[in-house]
Amino acid sequence: MYSEYLAEKVFPIEGDISEDNLGMKSEDWNLLAEEVDVIFNIAASVDFIARLDINMRINTRGAMNILQLAKACSKIQVLCQISTAYANSQKPKGPVEETIDEDDVEKLESILEEVLQMSPEEVEE
Repeated sequence: MYSEYLAEKVFPIEGDISEDNLGMKSEDWNLLAEEVDVIFNIAASVDFIARLDINMRINTRGAMNILQLAKACSKIQVLCQISTAYANSQKPKGPVEETIDEDDVEKLESILEEVLQMSPEEVEE
């Protein structure tokens, strides 16, 4: 019974979180923008020895691309960003509360673009 309900609500769409419009066909993007009301982003790279630009493309640009999708969704109610390992460590006062303001987003976008324009050799330095 639940699997039937789920089959009506969940279906795969090909894409790439690190690409503009999540690497989706425009008709898929538009479908999501019209129908989605909840987004869970659990996509991430936890390869701690990968080059910085590779992880930033997936973890940082990917999260920003998900945010763009959420902004496009006319029915959006919830965007839940699941952080990667160690992001919410055990603290004496409880979980870490994270807030983001527009200045932080602008700084992050600037750093991201700078790193992504570097050659692999520059990133390795």
